[in-house]
Amino acid sequence: MTRPNAPFASLRGWLDRLNETGRLARIKPGAPLEFTLAAIAKRQDGRQATLFPRPGGHDLSIVSGIVAARPWIAEAMGVDEADMVARFRDAVENPLPWR
Repeated sequence: MTRPNAPFASLRGWLDRLNETGRLARIKPGAPLEFTLAAIAKRQDGRQATLFPRPGGHDLSIVSGIVAARPWIAEAMGVDEADMVARFRDAVENPLPWR
């Protein structure tokens, strides 16, 4: 289990954390893309993140609501909520190399 105050380096790590803390709803695989997926995501908005495995029979997954509230964003970043703006500013001023 990842430490709650450590930043999450991957989406999978963050989804695991949300699942461990009861904040991830897993929808039955194959949810229809038209209307159903959006309606479920809207219903869950602000309450739980939602994982849609293989929506519409496709070979990918869709996730919604993974940063539904400021405390979740701070947790994912591994900072206190009061330090989020400073951390974003630092990231903008010191970007990671991408090549």
